[in-house]
Amino acid sequence: MKLTQKLQQPRYRWVGLAFLSIALLTVSMNNSILNVSMPVIAVALDASTSDLQWIEDSYILVFSALLLSMGMLGDRYGRKRFLMWGMVAFGAFSIMAALAQGTIWVIVARALQGAGGAVVMPSTLSLISAMFRDANDRSKAIAIWSAMFGVGYGIGPLVGGALLNLPWFNWQGIFLINLPLGLIFMVGGAFFIPESYHPSSNRIDLPGVALSFTGLFSLIYAIIAAGEHGWSAPDVLAWFGTAVVFTAVFVWWENRTPHAMLPLTLFRNPSFTLVSITMMFISFGLSGLFFFLPLFLQGIQGYTPLQTGLLLMPQSIISVLVSWNSHHIIRWIGVRGTMLTGLTLMASGMALVAITIHPAIPYGLILVGLIMIIAGIDSSMPAGTVSIMSSVPEEKAGIGSAMNEMAINIGGALGIAVLGAILNRVYQLGVTPLAEQVSPEVMDSIANSIFSAHKALANLDGGAALIVVVDNAFVDGMRAIMVVCAVLFSVLAVLVRIYLPRKVQQAELEIPAA
Repeated sequence: MKLTQKLQQPRYRWVGLAFLSIALLTVSMNNSILNVSMPVIAVALDASTSDLQWIEDSYILVFSALLLSMGMLGDRYGRKRFLMWGMVAFGAFSIMAALAQGTIWVIVARALQGAGGAVVMPSTLSLISAMFRDANDRSKAIAIWSAMFGVGYGIGPLVGGALLNLPWFNWQGIFLINLPLGLIFMVGGAFFIPESYHPSSNRIDLPGVALSFTGLFSLIYAIIAAGEHGWSAPDVLAWFGTAVVFTAVFVWWENRTPHAMLPLTLFRNPSFTLVSITMMFISFGLSGLFFFLPLFLQGIQGYTPLQTGLLLMPQSIISVLVSWNSHHIIRWIGVRGTMLTGLTLMASGMALVAITIHPAIPYGLILVGLIMIIAGIDSSMPAGTVSIMSSVPEEKAGIGSAMNEMAINIGGALGIAVLGAILNRVYQLGVTPLAEQVSPEVMDSIANSIFSAHKALANLDGGAALIVVVDNAFVDGMRAIMVVCAVLFSVLAVLVRIYLPRKVQQAELEIPAA
């Protein structure tokens, strides 16, 4: 027996999972490391808050639009093959981002990274479903997968802060961290990860691919643009209209073709549909919190990027501890009980932060709220992933994984756009009275971002008193988004309690006649 075939036998599947986790770590750390680097990028490139949001959102836009298509193609042509090519693309576009000399090129490179990430993420989770057939082993593997995602998301700010603290290191180098991790995965993955595919159809649903991509791209773009231009802007309404039209045609087509990439009968199952919606809104709150929290810590409380990374480090520790043991929690109280407990913790943590936050809030109070929020997230999300992946047939594992990731990323884009719009609206209302006390040029800087406001007011006579007003306006915006998230998670907890079955149900596919 060849060495590769021997190493890909079931008894080595846990080693294969380790290399899948490295691929996941590469993608998740790449995203979170940007959160702590955003203030540095803002100064280096003179980027506005809108520019910073697009650096984040360009990745989400392309990533989310391609997920369903890449999940389906991986199921058909080989999940491992797609994963390997996706990691190559992700590394190549990371180099492009590192070489970028302006905001536009960073945004373009991030968008192309999103294409690579859209290949990687569905493949990792669908390979886990194929490698771990036993329900308990699969639950453990998904718990490890979730923990590694939490590790990457948690250590990203710390690694980024430490590197940016070095005098010879600039912001562009943060993208090169992906390369050694990617290389380790490519070598180990080639030997220990078995190929997996399920050619359930001899035909590719090309109309479904085109319609889903166009509909999802239009939807995500509309959400992002709404955060920048307002929900009633003509171009925003046009993009939403395009999303509605293409989604409607997609639904019509998927209902009539026997080769549907996304069988719509899956949505009759609350273990799939309700959980997907819940995952989307969990990500909604998570993205909003961790996009704006580093801005608060650095822009108002004056911490350095390294200090900010250290302050956010408990997130990674809690994430690992909770995610790693989530399969025990799921076995003890079930998927529904685990998600209900997690949502309650998130709502309580958001409410605590909303009540206590002010410009000089001690970090200990923030930490208490963060621990509650992260514990809630990292118990709910593995349970949700188990529910989604267990509710879809094995031949649609790539689609199940894609739906899991798509829900998370649509929620992320929606969170940054909606919560960003709320924060910005409250902030603008709070600083508007300053227009009578400063020049139009200074007022433009104040309106642009918290960082440009501090810079413009630092050497101005009476600037210290004006900075207090600016800081309070930003904190009022933070408080508003915490209240929104607390209410949202409370409503989701009620819906899960009422409508989610105690035991995960697997959907039965109905194939339309040709």
